[in-house]
Amino acid sequence: DVSWGGFGSVYLQLGQDNQLTLNTLYTRKARDKTLLQLGEREDNDILRTNNSYDFVERGILFTQLLGDHRNVGDTRLRLRWTGWASLGRRDQPDRRQVIQQVESQLITTASRVWLDLDQLAFGGKMNLRFPLWQEAYGTAGLQVDAGRRDFTSRRFVYRPLPNQDLIGDPQVVLGPTGLGTVSTVEELTGPDDSYNADQQLYAAFFMFETPVTDWLKTLVGVRTEIFDQLVESKSPFPEDTTDGQQTDRLDIDYLPSLNSSFKMNDKMFIKLAYGMSIVRPAIRELAPYLYQDFLRGWNIIGNPDLNRTRIQNAEARYEFYIGETDLFAATAFYKYFKDPIEFVVFSPVNDTAGYQNAEKAWLVGGEFELRYSLGRWTDALRNFYFQGNIALMVSRTTLPEDQTRSGRNKRPLYNQSPYVTNMSLRFDDPDSGVTASLVYNSFGKRIVEVGTSAGDFDFPDVFQQPQHLLDIIVTWMPREHWKLNLRWRNILFETNDFKQGDVLVKREDVGTTVSIGFDYIY
Repeated sequence: DVSWGGFGSVYLQLGQDNQLTLNTLYTRKARDKTLLQLGEREDNDILRTNNSYDFVERGILFTQLLGDHRNVGDTRLRLRWTGWASLGRRDQPDRRQVIQQVESQLITTASRVWLDLDQLAFGGKMNLRFPLWQEAYGTAGLQVDAGRRDFTSRRFVYRPLPNQDLIGDPQVVLGPTGLGTVSTVEELTGPDDSYNADQQLYAAFFMFETPVTDWLKTLVGVRTEIFDQLVESKSPFPEDTTDGQQTDRLDIDYLPSLNSSFKMNDKMFIKLAYGMSIVRPAIRELAPYLYQDFLRGWNIIGNPDLNRTRIQNAEARYEFYIGETDLFAATAFYKYFKDPIEFVVFSPVNDTAGYQNAEKAWLVGGEFELRYSLGRWTDALRNFYFQGNIALMVSRTTLPEDQTRSGRNKRPLYNQSPYVTNMSLRFDDPDSGVTASLVYNSFGKRIVEVGTSAGDFDFPDVFQQPQHLLDIIVTWMPREHWKLNLRWRNILFETNDFKQGDVLVKREDVGTTVSIGFDYIY
């Protein structure tokens, strides 16, 4: 991997109450990746290799202008606004895949794909905070966002010439020597292999905040969102006038929220919250574009009929502050999902998969959080800090009768673990400019492929197995504007395992990664 970029920020102070800030970010990343897979398919015992050679380059330019104006017109009004624009590009030139039987050296699949994606997005928002009475305030705001994405792909496959088989070294059979004598190239680009997407978001909100008593503060709000989206497949060839599939949707949502904070004393608080949120399907999940999961072999296509997911959130939180920075907190939460989006295997025989809405789901759980300075024990540990949280959850998904998978209509929520843990031990020495952290993350097994059943055939869910990841992060500022970064990821060499019942269907051995970076801060 190679990545580089720059960030710049300037601000202009216009008197005591007015400030303008301009932020600009540019980042560029490139990844040259080779994947080697050895194994047997579920439907036969032929040992084969599945190799992929891929180069991906990404770049993004982001610019943001912010304004903050206090005491507008010599009043207690405060106006804040933001305008932004971003330009992104993703190039994936010549992704190559070769599937070959080990014993016979027969090449069963050989393909090359070119992918290009361009995206432009821009928008702005503003909000005005104004006094109502005593310490009560209201805030009203508007937001407008717009974006466009253009995606183009070209597909090619190698075929044997008549009375020939593709057998032997792929560099020879598919290269200049074999091309035209043993093999030939055929383009398989279809009328749905490219798409355009346009979307606009219009939103307005009002929020009311007031202390009810000395020990109770309340915040009530409502947000209205109008989301207009068009995703349309098309041919990458201008002369092809075939009508493609499209998703043309207009969603209007009203999202209420309520937050209350009870002050028990100067160190202890109880907070109650309710809110509604929306998860919209990603463009890739909607676009009727066929792409392949290399490691699992699924032919995945988007679903233009996906619905957005509406989520009801409720939580109760207890906070106990230890000094100015340390904290112990315990939270109980509940979430209700309407039309959650899931990745579903449609046919393991035809290797097809995609996205569907379940009917509903719920999740209930609790979380414990601790931030603690070890210097409270002894002055020798004054530069050491612990921070961690653990969340425990139970979830259930209900499917419509016509979508019942794996012979059941209820199961855990897709991609949801029963527990998640994050912990870090940090050393921070301001005198030397050194900061070092030991970071631990883990999660419980979760469904990543929803199975299917048909008659006597049963294809169970695939679970990603628990992982225990340990990283080391070190930063050092030898001079005022210089910053050196070192990150060592997965120092335990954890593998990423996927099981279907008791069968290991995939193992990703990503190894360990060490990265070094340099920042100049001015």
